Amino acid sequence: MKVWNTLMNALEWSKKEELVADQALKHLQQYSSLLAAVTSSGRSQLVLINKVQDYCYDNMNFLKVFSKIIQLFYRGRTHVKCVQSTLT
Repeated sequence: MKVWNTLMNALEWSKKEELVADQALKHLQQYSSLLAAVTSSGRSQLVLINKVQDYCYDNMNFLKVFSKIIQLFYRGRTHVKCVQSTLT
């Protein structure tokens, strides 16, 4: 999913692990409507979840924030409906 890669490459991330979580959540929250628009199907939602997981495992500073990113997607404000994808 190119949108995810573009969003994550658009910012210079802090070197300090404790700052990355807040920085990532604020950044992704700004683009929640964009993420919602590109994840209208169950398959695209699953692809996004996998991209987030891969990104977090490849970039160890993001490993602790993975669950918070997914929680952000679950919240009503974000409108990225991952529930259906994870249950099917």
